Amino acid sequence: SYDVITMAYRPGPANAPDPLRQIEANPDSHKELISLLPTTVDLDAVRKAREAMHEIFPFTEEMWLSWLQDELPALSDIRALFEKAVDDYIAPGQFAVDKMYKFEEETEFPRKVFERAILSCGHHVTKGSLIWDSYRAFEMVILSSMQGMQQEEESDEELVKSIKAQYDRVDKLFKRQLAIPLLGMDSTLVEYNKFDSKEMDENKLQTYGMALKKLKEIEPFEKELSMSEVPSLETFREYILYELKCKDLARISCLYERALSVHCLKDDLWLEYLKHLDSSLKVKEIVLSAHHRSVRNCPWSAELWISLVRAIERMGSERDEVIVNFEKALSGNFSTPGDHLRMWMCYCEYKQRAVVDWNAKESLDVKKLRKIFKRAKKSLFDKFGAEGDPKWTLHRYEAQIEARYLGNLDRSRELYEEILKSDSSRAEMWLEYVNLERYHGDKTKCLSLYKRAVDRVYDDAEKVFESFLSFERLEGSLDSVVTAEERICAKREKLERK
Repeated sequence: SYDVITMAYRPGPANAPDPLRQIEANPDSHKELISLLPTTVDLDAVRKAREAMHEIFPFTEEMWLSWLQDELPALSDIRALFEKAVDDYIAPGQFAVDKMYKFEEETEFPRKVFERAILSCGHHVTKGSLIWDSYRAFEMVILSSMQGMQQEEESDEELVKSIKAQYDRVDKLFKRQLAIPLLGMDSTLVEYNKFDSKEMDENKLQTYGMALKKLKEIEPFEKELSMSEVPSLETFREYILYELKCKDLARISCLYERALSVHCLKDDLWLEYLKHLDSSLKVKEIVLSAHHRSVRNCPWSAELWISLVRAIERMGSERDEVIVNFEKALSGNFSTPGDHLRMWMCYCEYKQRAVVDWNAKESLDVKKLRKIFKRAKKSLFDKFGAEGDPKWTLHRYEAQIEARYLGNLDRSRELYEEILKSDSSRAEMWLEYVNLERYHGDKTKCLSLYKRAVDRVYDDAEKVFESFLSFERLEGSLDSVVTAEERICAKREKLERK
């Protein structure tokens, strides 16, 4: 039943096995569960089940086609469903069906969907023509309808203008398609010549010729991809590398989308694609859509979540949107303590950048920043103990902020003293603390720290020794330099005995 199936998608008790992890690891589970639902019996239950599943994992092309096919007769307005379908995958087939003719009396929405489809997969070499052909067929229906009306109202000048505009629209679609290397280009050219008996101008012929040449160049890659039911990631990577050298952004994006439609659980492939989008494309809707899809496909990847929240911030979204996604990420189960730490560090970095006025020492922004540091340290310790932050990264980061931006040396010292109570053997901890005092504190405290460091350090002790001597040469007297050398010599002998 619907209730039984959807229960599989709801979190259970903390000590129970996590069914979501199994589903995330095996997207075919979605198809199997959907196939068990009898759409003819209770479409509303099926809809709710699909919505529950879609909250967890993007649907494949086949799943979207099935959903749209079931809903089309039942819903008076399925625009929102089409919008969701566009956002999930490249899915060329879902736009090449006749569903768009449901909207033949309202042209703007179908055109918007077709344009989005072309943007995402109009460069798909083997299936892109389906989109273009379906789009043109839709526009041709409108043109034919207008021409039929003209036979009845020959003197209507407005109608004549509308027909001319619609004719130009179809003509432009032909020319846009013929400029892209797609299988079946020759057939499209034949159709265009039937549509417009005039010869193509030289520029358009040259554009078509370049597209045809490009098609021949990429045919070996397409042939290799077609040789197996599941095209290999290696072949896609070679193809992408070729296109990267050609620097055609639309084709690069399309290839990544094609690869991800097959290898959607490869988080490293998502990261490659997102870096490409972040560096080369500034269209907010496209970039953020890809980022959101990445974490829905690979919710276990801290790197993808970090990439998402940084993209949201970079695109100038509202603070609330950034924070909501941070909280979503932190509510998941990353595989290692290091993943949790990286996520918390990213959250603290964001909160630091969000502080508007550092002079207002007790502002709301500063309080929120301190609260996030406190949450982060507690969360990591509660889950992993000392392994949550073995190098005290959060303590050290917070201490630097307190000293540099807020002038709160007492708080900085507290944080470093907390570290040294548990971890006093490493040189890097002592040197950071010493440098904090050298830049923000005073010489007396600095000298005291150096003496403590020499007595207690074991790992990379020579770095502390060198730093101590350098400090004494610059700031001390002859006697203090000699005393420092004697202290260091005694510690070296102790280390050698160990």
